[in-house]
Amino acid sequence: MKKKKQQKEEKPTHSAPSQHQEKKKFPWWFYAVGFSLPIVFIIILEIGLRVFNYGREYEVFSELSEVYPGMLFLNPEITHKYFVNLESPPGTIPDGFYREKKPDTFRIFVLGESSAAGWPYTANASFPRYIRRKLHKLYINHHVEVINLGVSAISSYTILDFAKAAAELDPDLVLIYTGHNEFYGALGAGSTQSLGANRWFINTMLSLQDYKIVQLLQNSIKGIWSAAASLGDDGGETSNETLMARMIGESLIEYGSPVYESGKVQFRGNLEEIAGLFEEKNIPVILSTVASNLKDLPPFVAGDASDEKSAGRIYLKANEALSKGDTSGALRLFSRARDLDPLRFRASSDMNQIIRETAQRYNTHFIDAEAALNRIAEVGIIGADLMTDHLHPNIKGYSYLAELFFEKMKEHHLLPGKEVPPADIEAAVDRLLAEDFPFTRLDSVIADMRLRILLGGYPFVPRGQPNLLIKSFVRKNRVDSLAAEVVDRIMLWEDAHYRMAEYYLHQGDIYSAEKEIRTLIQDRPQNKSNYEQAAKMFIEAGRFDDAMRYLVPIHKLGPTEYSYKWMGAIYLQQGVYKRAIDYLSGALEFNTQDPQVWYNLAGAYYYNGRNQDAIDAVKRCIQIDPQNAAARSFYIQLSQLTGLK
Repeated sequence: MKKKKQQKEEKPTHSAPSQHQEKKKFPWWFYAVGFSLPIVFIIILEIGLRVFNYGREYEVFSELSEVYPGMLFLNPEITHKYFVNLESPPGTIPDGFYREKKPDTFRIFVLGESSAAGWPYTANASFPRYIRRKLHKLYINHHVEVINLGVSAISSYTILDFAKAAAELDPDLVLIYTGHNEFYGALGAGSTQSLGANRWFINTMLSLQDYKIVQLLQNSIKGIWSAAASLGDDGGETSNETLMARMIGESLIEYGSPVYESGKVQFRGNLEEIAGLFEEKNIPVILSTVASNLKDLPPFVAGDASDEKSAGRIYLKANEALSKGDTSGALRLFSRARDLDPLRFRASSDMNQIIRETAQRYNTHFIDAEAALNRIAEVGIIGADLMTDHLHPNIKGYSYLAELFFEKMKEHHLLPGKEVPPADIEAAVDRLLAEDFPFTRLDSVIADMRLRILLGGYPFVPRGQPNLLIKSFVRKNRVDSLAAEVVDRIMLWEDAHYRMAEYYLHQGDIYSAEKEIRTLIQDRPQNKSNYEQAAKMFIEAGRFDDAMRYLVPIHKLGPTEYSYKWMGAIYLQQGVYKRAIDYLSGALEFNTQDPQVWYNLAGAYYYNGRNQDAIDAVKRCIQIDPQNAAARSFYIQLSQLTGLK
């Protein structure tokens, strides 16, 4: 009986849930709201960050200022997207182009790294600038745009990003010179800026950085790491390290190692995606192998001296072969020594092979720049005669690289109007460009200082050793002082050239002053202020014909009060009175209170037989400037000659 009673008492535990228990079952919308709240919070936070302009804008191309209306440039802030751990990432080249492509425009984008940018020189010495200057001279009836997207220390991940944006802007041709930075460049396989080895993950992370909330998260993590690093700082000096040294993550990457293979995989994947992107849009591409200093740069890490297969021993054998006159054998050994150097700042033969295979697979126009430079090198092997350091060409090397691309453009009629220039005309243009090379002593010293900083630091000398090359640099004159301020980022490159122009003017050397300004004009041909500066120099020197050479381009870019005023004044001085009236009247549309314009206009009217207009104009001048003695005297003369008041 007790058992039965117990069983009866236990029955309620197996019955249906109680009313209290049923309340714990929430309706579906409750869970939906709970799931949505974090998403809503993220959306609100993203909107809030955008409203308050947090972070950076990472569009590839952007408008810089009102000085260049309707023009796009490579976004100066874009490099922060790839160099997340650097406070001062490499800069961009301000090559502008019109958002709306004008008729008869021939647009070229150039993709690459520091060698495309022209390092250690300023952009005027880069091979894209050689090409731009030559096209401008040969095809004066076309609007030629050559946009240099080269940036130091980037890898193919950045170049892929740039390529996607460039492909949407209707290029007529794309030139690609890349391959050196797949290990230590930004996001490279062995770089301090690495995000791993998975291409999908890295490219996804890059796309997510357009969101402000991702930037906020990155900056927060960066702040925590910086704080932790400062607590453990041992006081060692790292601020003097070059960008090259700071980019080294896994310093020794052996040939064939997993990291080495990872670098090859990412390069092949990104390069094929770039080539496929342009092929799909029927945009012609010229793809080139990359060259490096083989003969005059020993391996950074020579390896075991007793190992016959080490990079150092093979480099010695290469020199022995060269001394015996075996150029082909020496070239093969020098290349092998470079490939085995585990400090991978020079593209190996495998990278150039990937470039060849990609060009063949995607039917891309191909240049073997490495082989071509070897052919013109002094002993048939690239060395210091063509290179400034481990991989950056000197001025001769860059000019030859430009010619290689230009010859390929001619071969496949990839030119404005598809017209190949006559050989004699091209030769004449080449001579003219050589005589008018936009590069001054200031630029030469800037390049020298940059090389001293690089070659005097790690890995060219042991880590921690003082930079004796830069310490031995002595500022002997104004050029040296200004160059040092540019390199130290105290002064802008443009301002340094203006200072040099002022210095030469003070010395009475107007043509050296003009060369400084012309260098700026070649760098930024859309900047009206550079033309105005040159015109002003010649106007003050009384050389009006020379001034007119700079006033006309201003007017073509977009008439200004300055161009109207001074072109009118010069036409008056030259006796071209009808044109003088037209231009001086144009100046008044900008400013009706300039007494000098009214005075000159009075003279132009008088010599054009418009006496009443002349009287009215000079009276207006006196009204604005009652103390103008010349205007008062001219008014009296006009009144006496014409009888008008």
